[in-house]
Amino acid sequence: MVLLRIDVLESKNGVCLFEKVWKWSGVSSSQGICSLVLTFFQISRDVGDKNGSVSEVLFEVPSTREKATAVYNQSTARRYIGASSKSKTKKEAKDQGSIKLKCGRGENFIIAIFHESFDDKSVVTDFVQKATALFKENHAKKISAMKKLFEEEDRSEEDNAAIQKEFMSFAEEIEPLRDELDEILEEKQDMTGDNASILESDVGETKTP
Repeated sequence: MVLLRIDVLESKNGVCLFEKVWKWSGVSSSQGICSLVLTFFQISRDVGDKNGSVSEVLFEVPSTREKATAVYNQSTARRYIGASSKSKTKKEAKDQGSIKLKCGRGENFIIAIFHESFDDKSVVTDFVQKATALFKENHAKKISAMKKLFEEEDRSEEDNAAIQKEFMSFAEEIEPLRDELDEILEEKQDMTGDNASILESDVGETKTP
């Protein structure tokens, strides 16, 4: 699993509070990404979830004949957004190198983590929970204090830059969690490699009747 980017937005107006990009081939603006994430939560409410819950979004990698499709999971249902020329399973999408968005939520913010598809969901879930708790502990009070600024519709680019500057320390705060994640993934890869070696050894053995 590779972390691609993390964005944090104010949950009511979708104002981008923080952005950290590790690996991202697109040219989308931070505010554009945050607006997209907020849209998924709004759609969740529109389809019947009063709390607007979104836990996971799957972005399929399209072929030349297909349009991109996003799939997101609520706690009680699975919804499909977008269109494609053929229906695909999540496994098929994963096999094509799909990207997933995993979301966490505090009282007044949403944390959005984009990563390459990974089979062990518990690892990703644990990372998101820890990142959400960390941001809440260190920055949630700032959001409440800046409420009026978030509600202004005519904010300038300078205003948006000033807002993100207030939360930029999260870039350093999140790195220990990322290092911890890398260590966990390395351990899992080593275990996978050891199991594969044992399997090859068993298959290669010749038994005498």
